[in-house]
Amino acid sequence: MLWAFWCFGVLLAGFAFVYLLRPETQVLTLYGILARNSALVITTVSMTRAWRASRKQWQESIWLGFAAGFWIWLGAGLLEWLQYFLHKPAYVSYGDYLWAIGYLPMFSGLVPQLKTGPRTGRRRTIFLLLFLSAGYFAGLIFYIWPHLMEPSRDLPTKVIDFLYLTFNFLLLGMILKVYQNAPSSESAFKMAFRELALAIIIMTAADIALSYFVDPESIIFQLLDLPYFLIYFLFFLAGLNQL
Repeated sequence: MLWAFWCFGVLLAGFAFVYLLRPETQVLTLYGILARNSALVITTVSMTRAWRASRKQWQESIWLGFAAGFWIWLGAGLLEWLQYFLHKPAYVSYGDYLWAIGYLPMFSGLVPQLKTGPRTGRRRTIFLLLFLSAGYFAGLIFYIWPHLMEPSRDLPTKVIDFLYLTFNFLLLGMILKVYQNAPSSESAFKMAFRELALAIIIMTAADIALSYFVDPESIIFQLLDLPYFLIYFLFFLAGLNQL
């Protein structure tokens, strides 16, 4: 998939061009949507090919879950275009509910692998659980709770705030557990899961920032297109490693 690397490179160069030479809000918004959704299409293809390459192997359910999730996210990306042309807010929209639904097949694909692997990793599992729980509850206290108490924030927005944080931490925990359970001989698979974990960590931070900076005129809102683009690139690399 050498063509995909060229596409990512051209789109990344486009960010530099737009940010430096055409900093108008309308141009930034349009290019950000174009670049992120182009990256999303390439990543969806990568995940689908990873699933097809893993058929009848123990990893099949994992990559099937990620492929299905990305197809749902691709639908959410198309809705983002519709929101743009209808001049509707990007956060929260119907697309955000599709984003949340897209996590469900990923969870389903990872669940069968959570109980496999060596039994000697109990201490590491407990440490992982405590570490993620601490991060999640810190997010609940310092991020979710202020949003719940904000009168100007409607219920759908509060629900999406809660779902994104919860689903990101849950997915990260499942990815790290499956990584821990994977045989040491599966070096390409473990590399893919390191990339998945890094993508989820960046996505958690980006989702939190997005929920605070929802004004299209905000420079932070415009800059958030870049981390989401890089997140899709990491997912793309993960699918490529499976191939």
